[in-house]
Amino acid sequence: MEKFKILKLKRYELEKQNDFSVDYLTCYSLKNENSYILKIYNQPNYYNELYENNLLEKLNKAKLIPPTEYVKVEFDNGQIHYGFLQKRIFPMTYPFEWTPSMLKDAANKILEIVELTNTFGFTLKDAHPYNLVFDESFLPLWIDLGSFIRIDINSSKEKIIFPSYPEFYALFYAPLLLAQEGLVNISKTLYSVINYDVKEILILVEKKLRYFSVFPNKIKDKLVRYYLNYKYVNMVNDSEILKKLDTLKFRYLLKTFFYILKMFKFPFALKFHKLRKEIEEINFSFDTAWFNYYDKNKLDHEIVSNPIALMKILPPRFIIISDIIKKIGVKEVIDLGGNIGLLGFYLMKQGIVKKYINIDTDVGAIDFCYNIIKKLAFKNFYCVNSNYFIPSSPSLFKSIEERFRSECVVVLALTHHLILSQKLNISYILDKISKLTEKYVLIEFMPLGLWDGKQAPPTPDFYNINWFRSNFLNYFKVLEERVLEENRILFVGYKK
Repeated sequence: MEKFKILKLKRYELEKQNDFSVDYLTCYSLKNENSYILKIYNQPNYYNELYENNLLEKLNKAKLIPPTEYVKVEFDNGQIHYGFLQKRIFPMTYPFEWTPSMLKDAANKILEIVELTNTFGFTLKDAHPYNLVFDESFLPLWIDLGSFIRIDINSSKEKIIFPSYPEFYALFYAPLLLAQEGLVNISKTLYSVINYDVKEILILVEKKLRYFSVFPNKIKDKLVRYYLNYKYVNMVNDSEILKKLDTLKFRYLLKTFFYILKMFKFPFALKFHKLRKEIEEINFSFDTAWFNYYDKNKLDHEIVSNPIALMKILPPRFIIISDIIKKIGVKEVIDLGGNIGLLGFYLMKQGIVKKYINIDTDVGAIDFCYNIIKKLAFKNFYCVNSNYFIPSSPSLFKSIEERFRSECVVVLALTHHLILSQKLNISYILDKISKLTEKYVLIEFMPLGLWDGKQAPPTPDFYNINWFRSNFLNYFKVLEERVLEENRILFVGYKK
């Protein structure tokens, strides 16, 4: 019995997805069914290998890829193609919006995939963060089915075959080591890039390689390359190593040396299971600007899972804001500057909203939020580490507005920082917020400015409630103004 799902389609029912298509496959969205992506392979032999070895079934069962099935596509013109129908993960978070803990989980996922696929005679030919997405349960999943390549299954019994280790090192392992040392911004820069130089990353992370800098560039590059080969020699087939040695000048001597090393079981610098253990042991500590805005000593996953206990530690204004959100009846909320997601925990546990998106620039706060939602297995609770008002994401990716636009946007205790500290124009701020909401906004105005509870620097003459209201009305209809605290006035609005 065939394992194919048969799709009978007309060409006009498909829309090509250029951002996912490459030379060996073409991706389409189905105009009448936006929940799936159709991937048609231009290399039938490759497709047949995946099908005949039941690899897809094993990856699905282990939850390493989005739900995917084999399909036979029959077009109205008589053409027949074979491919995959894969569940679309939406909204997507990109690697430059991840935190170190998210990167660590993504790294572990790649290693799981490599280990499993090796047992079926496959491995990954690349290991790029942009081939992973986090689903509605914030589980990292691999989406590039064209990345699997055939290996000698007999060689993989001796060791794990991982030819894309250099890329994994540059974009996962090295950034994780840097984040562990507290160099989070440098770490994020590395794993967010599209193009990279593994030699430069090696010199940055491997302290012993910094001594190579005394050599001329030509010699330094060779030394670094040899070191990299040494680091991942235990990740490739012996036949591949010998093939490489055959291209070198002293090949007979080098091959003899290689066999001697194998005979004495020389402990090469990196073994796959050692790598997994090292990554598992990586931990992070954060001392970011807003990481300690809330007392996290009182907040753990056990308290978050208990609505009554959670209510006891919530700021009173959060109860008022939650009641307003419940009253207007929205089920999707974006919290700009949501910190550790405290308001979202309450809204989700009370069943007030079905989807919550926490967007914050503070990597420590978002990392904490991510680890809580992971422990509690929240669904549709998204963490995005991004500066929405001063974006730095590459233009080739879809914007936050395109991916996350929701029924309601909440902006608490944030606009005064944007206006008074970062000197952003109020019209620009409100315009950006209006692009992110479909209906409602809840925005706090802080009349005392950068007040710390005791004192505040003087505010500019223009900065007052009438000025804020006047600008607010350019974008939203005022539904309610409410004084929450001495320095908090909540504006509830509807998008014009």
